Amino acid sequence: MTKQRAPFVLLDRDGVLNVDRSHSVRDRSEFKLIDGAPEAVNTINAKGYRVIVVTNQACVGRGDIDPEELDMIHHILQRKIHSAGGEIDDVYVCPHVDADECACRKPRPGLLLQAQRDYGFDLDRTFFVGDDDRDMRAAQNAGASPAVVRTGKGSRWHPPESVPVFDDLADFAERLDPVSIN
Repeated sequence: MTKQRAPFVLLDRDGVLNVDRSHSVRDRSEFKLIDGAPEAVNTINAKGYRVIVVTNQACVGRGDIDPEELDMIHHILQRKIHSAGGEIDDVYVCPHVDADECACRKPRPGLLLQAQRDYGFDLDRTFFVGDDDRDMRAAQNAGASPAVVRTGKGSRWHPPESVPVFDDLADFAERLDPVSIN
């Protein structure tokens, strides 16, 4: 009998894990986690899921932040999640602006597909949790299941009734079914 691979939950960053800003987070002093987000990642992990962050960061392409500062922000993110008992396996970033028309900028599925290739999980058994229409469409374009949180941009738009909506990442994590490994 082959051992079942752990499924993944993919998370957008801004508005899901950290407070969404009217402009991009441009340095670590502007980076603030949403209350309960680190513990929510711990809950997701405890239910048998691994976690990957998938994020558009056009601020790099616009020159608002250098890639090293963005890496430091993601290091801080991972450290704070780890301090709460959770684990983020990886962070995938699209640094491009819309005009670049790259394959990795959400709503295109490039980053989700790259994560799937790198980690070998089944997209059809994977949730992608986001806070805006781009995230929902990226999930659908990749063959994953979209879920929307009402934090960040999620409080300002209404997804189709077929897409599950949660108050925040903690609400999603609490309602997520645990993995049963046979």
